[in-house]
Amino acid sequence: MNLMGLVSPLSPPTSHPRLALMRLLQTLSIESMSTKESDTSTSVDDVIRLSAQVVAALMDLLLRGHPIRGLAIATLGRLLCVDEPEIPSDASIEQPFPPRGYQRLVLAKSTLLRAVEELEIGFGPGGGTLGTETRQMLENADRELAIFERGVRNAKESLKQTGP
Repeated sequence: MNLMGLVSPLSPPTSHPRLALMRLLQTLSIESMSTKESDTSTSVDDVIRLSAQVVAALMDLLLRGHPIRGLAIATLGRLLCVDEPEIPSDASIEQPFPPRGYQRLVLAKSTLLRAVEELEIGFGPGGGTLGTETRQMLENADRELAIFERGVRNAKESLKQTGP
């Protein structure tokens, strides 16, 4: 039986056993996604949901600018930047979080901005190596958003030219 299933209904996300287990599960899930040889059915969206719970718990526990809090927010932002998995055609249940498409990129950008702010408080000006990497991810997300917006604008213009 899954230990998280036993602990989750009985304790808040900020409690010691639950938060520690969520962070462990998050780390193991990210690692299994990166090895490509995972037999688990862990999807990117599931890891994002788990990471959002970890961030919410740490925001309740730790002060603004705490390095662990900044790291957790940066991890969530990076996960939101990962290419979305294809939705199975038989998936009839739509999950409200994480969002898809453009909204996911907007959320990734705002999360990465928040992470940079936290990292600069926690690790000093620049936010250390993690701050630099997070700013680079933020720039990439900005570029991707610009490409998306340009594509939408081009599609609207081509529709205007062809007429109704």
